[in-house]
Amino acid sequence: MSAAAAAGRGAAPRGALSQALSKLQDAVADLESPPEGIQDLIDKFQPMAAAADRTGELSTSAAWEAGMLLWVLLNEHVVARGDAVFHAANALVHEIKDVCRPDAPATSQLMPVAASLLGLVCSEELDHETQHMAAATLSHLLMMRPCTEALLAASGTPPSIRRLIAKAQRDGDLQGASLLLLAEMARDAEMAKRLASPQTGLAAAAVRLMRSNAAAGGPVDGFDVTLIAPMRLITRLTTHSVPAAARARVWAEDGLAAALAGVLVAVDPADCAGSEVMRGMREDAAFDCLGLMMLLMSEGGAQGFQTTLDAVGARGGAALQRAMALGRGPNQNLALNAMGFVSMLSQRPRGCAALRALPRATVELVAVLRRQEGDGESALALQAYAATALTSVLSAEPVASRIPEALLRAAAAEGSAGSLLGSLARLLAASFDPDGGAPEEARWDLLITATTLLSSMAAVADGERLRTLQRVPRLPELCALALEHFIPKAREDILTRLGALVLLVVGLAAINPRPEAGPSAGGVDADTAAVRAALRASPGLRGSLQLFMRRSQTGPHDPNFTRLSYEPARHSISRLLEVLDGGGAAAPAAAPAAAAAAAAAAAPSVAGRRSAARQPQTACTGGAGSSGAGGSSGGGDSGGASGASGSGASGSGASTSASGSGSVAGADSGQAAAQPRACGSCGKGAADLQPPVVALLRCAGCKAQYYCGEACAKADWSTHRAACKVAQAARKAAQAAA
Repeated sequence: MSAAAAAGRGAAPRGALSQALSKLQDAVADLESPPEGIQDLIDKFQPMAAAADRTGELSTSAAWEAGMLLWVLLNEHVVARGDAVFHAANALVHEIKDVCRPDAPATSQLMPVAASLLGLVCSEELDHETQHMAAATLSHLLMMRPCTEALLAASGTPPSIRRLIAKAQRDGDLQGASLLLLAEMARDAEMAKRLASPQTGLAAAAVRLMRSNAAAGGPVDGFDVTLIAPMRLITRLTTHSVPAAARARVWAEDGLAAALAGVLVAVDPADCAGSEVMRGMREDAAFDCLGLMMLLMSEGGAQGFQTTLDAVGARGGAALQRAMALGRGPNQNLALNAMGFVSMLSQRPRGCAALRALPRATVELVAVLRRQEGDGESALALQAYAATALTSVLSAEPVASRIPEALLRAAAAEGSAGSLLGSLARLLAASFDPDGGAPEEARWDLLITATTLLSSMAAVADGERLRTLQRVPRLPELCALALEHFIPKAREDILTRLGALVLLVVGLAAINPRPEAGPSAGGVDADTAAVRAALRASPGLRGSLQLFMRRSQTGPHDPNFTRLSYEPARHSISRLLEVLDGGGAAAPAAAPAAAAAAAAAAAPSVAGRRSAARQPQTACTGGAGSSGAGGSSGGGDSGGASGASGSGASGSGASTSASGSGSVAGADSGQAAAQPRACGSCGKGAADLQPPVVALLRCAGCKAQYYCGEACAKADWSTHRAACKVAQAARKAAQAAA
């Protein structure tokens, strides 16, 4: 043994890299005839390793010295002479990897090491255990892009790659390791194109190995690459750097969907006998499986979706059951992929039918919707996926009643401030959050799922269950803000999707949506009064509802929404507008205080989010206007707008109409003071008027609606007529009773 080697054995290394180098030095010293010059290379690298231990980063010159040292040791002749040297060299490579950034240019200097390891994997002389270890170490080096690029550019690499492809094509112990190495090489776009060629047969080899894994319930030989390699390779061969035609051939590979579904069922992370390593490996495999199945459905065309549906429906829906279970699991990234898969599947009738057929599917989706773990964006995305799947199931009439009842039971158990109703309220708020960053189509999805579920709950809720919904913090305000955000920008063909949101507002306000229903009999409770006060405090809600009515009279309508929510919503708006104007039944003695408190709490929040919508308060009474003093602009039956002059304006918010007549004054004059007057047709306030129009005109029939002129009054009459007649009838009844 040399003096340097003895000194190395007695030294006390200060870091992991120095310690690994010391062990390698010991192994080399035990060889009968060490490679010539090897000790000089070790001595030269020692101070560099110590420096890397101190700084946590390997310099370019140190990487070059490490590459030369390992290139000498990791060759077939040295490895065949001593396992100890091979194991020590592998350990040193892993420590070097830990002090190298994956994208650091210095890692290109490790190319000789990668070339040596590739030679060991492709050797026909070494045992399979040694080749597996070499493949595992090489796979870590290939995660460093500069190292991979240097290896692929080396002149001696192509023959080794051809041998590696041949090994990957053959079923056997090294198939998984070879597939994984090829997958790592396929990070390079040109290599990915080459490997995606049907001549390589790699996609078929990957499918065969997945089938083998599924049949065995996990990795064939216990080596983790056998399980994850085929999915990783398919992922690389279907990236967008690969030509579309080549990607399509991979997606069309016979048996791909069935193999993915089989692996998903086989790899249960919960069944790992306490092994964290095995659990992590299975979670990675399940994650890759779910991601590939979603890509197959989205990019594989009609055939890809069909084959995935067939695979998911096989064996009693076992793959879908596994996805549902993973959606409730502790690994949030895996849960996101699982619920994304369930959500995508539910968008097709057959997928939705498979989901409905699962025992307790509704209960499990509700449980995911209530999940609170994880960071905000991930938790919101997870809940959005679950809500989308629930909405799809809700649209299936045979089982529609199960969803709202299950949601109401869960909500009643938690209360208004519980996780379920809080999640739905957050989804609604995220749909119009200007800082959310979600694309517009995703915002529509959030809106539709949240409002469809909430409105279905409100439609069947009564008594205490309805009060639970009414007490959800800020829910009425959120509904009003959503209507203001979406109605003006909705395309004509998707305007009907807002029907569920209108019905939700109607349900929270405890309004009978039947068109033939008259004013509500009896009083309203404190919770209903508080909801109505919060809605009245929204400055733009009335104008938004009227705009919805006008726009909905033209344009194509989505048949999926028209029957279920759009038509009922149109019939309910007249009654909702009546309530917003202060009409309907009076509240009990305790209600005004609660309503005032709700309005006081809601108004500043609404104003803060919609400052541009605020308008100065103006109540116009008496005087002569463009239609003549007190005259009707729309004929005796039409109500019309009564004149008002600027000199008649008052800042008190009071009106000459009697209480209960359908105006915003009277018993609810406190709420009217909080609600700025605006034109019921165009939404303009008094501050927006231009001479010669100096004040808003009041409808002569109900005394509750305001307009900025004759044109707006006539344009809005078809929408306002029903509410106007109800208000006039109520006023006459009140006068008769007096």
